[in-house]
Amino acid sequence: ANGHVCSVGNCVPGVSGMAAVPGGGVSVGCGHADKKDCPEDTLPKHFSATSGLWLDKFHVRVADFNACVTAGKCDKPATAKGCDNTNPDAPVVCVSWVTARNYCTWRKKRLPTEAEWEKAARGLCAGPGCPSSAKLYVWPGSAAPTCLQAVHKTTTQATDCAIGPTAVGSRMLSDVGPFGHFDLAGNVREWIEDGYNKAFYGTAAAAGNNPQAPGADERVVRGGGWQTPTPQLKIHVRGFLDPKKSAPD
Repeated sequence: ANGHVCSVGNCVPGVSGMAAVPGGGVSVGCGHADKKDCPEDTLPKHFSATSGLWLDKFHVRVADFNACVTAGKCDKPATAKGCDNTNPDAPVVCVSWVTARNYCTWRKKRLPTEAEWEKAARGLCAGPGCPSSAKLYVWPGSAAPTCLQAVHKTTTQATDCAIGPTAVGSRMLSDVGPFGHFDLAGNVREWIEDGYNKAFYGTAAAAGNNPQAPGADERVVRGGGWQTPTPQLKIHVRGFLDPKKSAPD
């Protein structure tokens, strides 16, 4: 009440437009019982811990990003094929990792690490074998997602869910993490602070506190987008992209 929230048993001031991700353990990596179903870069599944943080509840809207451009702190999004930034309430697309980072700096924020993103999608984990370690999707269950659950390129229905990004939070009843963060599975993907290292999950650093892979030629992207095929909406799926390039989703 009165603008405060309960975080790890303490009453702390809330942050407008953000939701708290509590500190503690997190299970990172592929949750399939049969590891043959796991992409190589999502193994081994491991346990680590992160400090508490506040994370935006919604993707950055076109209207919010345009304010950064107007302020002279962000480059304009790319205008390549598929780059649709006409809806002010939809998430901005075709923004590079470099520009996304500049936007965060302008807002006095930062991009999340890969472990922090996975905790926002999975939830807390008290140790190896915890219930959240087996989660395949942001929502409960293992059935293939439908367009009612997340905006993506469906492989189970006759037509795609959308032909471009939709308003943030448009799947508010399903595509929402355990702490109140929306569009983690679909709509558009999220840039992550970490550099992409295919073998990082097998290193000692990955299993430590507040793990973060060092910078690399590519940066990690997580979650799914409106062009992401159904099988790739699973929490553990990792993507990567040149930090100076961007994509329509």
